[in-house]
Amino acid sequence: YQELPPVIRTTPENAELIKYANNAFLALKVTFANMMARLCMKIPGADVDVVMKGIGLDKRIGPDFLYAGMAWGGSCFPKDLKALVSFAREKGINLDLIESALEINRRGPVEVADMLEKELNGLEGKVVAILGVAFKPNTDDTRESPAVYLIKELLKRKANVRACDPRAKLDFMEIHRNVEECIDGSDAAVLVTEWDEYRKLKADDFKKFKVKVVIDTRRIYDPIQFNDNGIKLIQLGKYH
Repeated sequence: YQELPPVIRTTPENAELIKYANNAFLALKVTFANMMARLCMKIPGADVDVVMKGIGLDKRIGPDFLYAGMAWGGSCFPKDLKALVSFAREKGINLDLIESALEINRRGPVEVADMLEKELNGLEGKVVAILGVAFKPNTDDTRESPAVYLIKELLKRKANVRACDPRAKLDFMEIHRNVEECIDGSDAAVLVTEWDEYRKLKADDFKKFKVKVVIDTRRIYDPIQFNDNGIKLIQLGKYH
């Protein structure tokens, strides 16, 4: 026996607004975590995972959708937020908060490209490996994937980009299935999608292939390992 969830009987208008407002609120929650991650990177000792765990203990907030990263993607959040903003404009209403979330999300891959450009003293001709192309693990869905936006930004800056993913495909470039083949000879690597295969990587693996800089957008790697191996590890949401 399984208890049924609560049911609301309402109008079609309210039902549709509930659906769009629900996705918008969840996207705002993720955006808040992503925004705070950028602040934590500027404060010695700060860790966005600890901060989000702390505020998630407040029952009014809750722990879900507070896992910070570069940006959110997928088929639902971008489409629904843009549709809600557009519909509201037709009614003479500005949904400034939601528009800000879309802009913050758009900037995420650009900011990571900026970090790479700074660390590598320019991107033209540099080889950058992107680990994870699907918008989340355990899917081949690349719709509105932050990794795709990052790849296109890096290509625009004339970097040589390699990408690796266990399942996803792209129509404009080859996707490696073997992660070692992808990082071999790369100047930098960016962990975007936290597939289990990439969690198993150690600092030694990057050192073996002479990777100089690793950007870990999901904070899955051990900083001590990387420091001991002389590799620059930048984790979104942690001071460096």
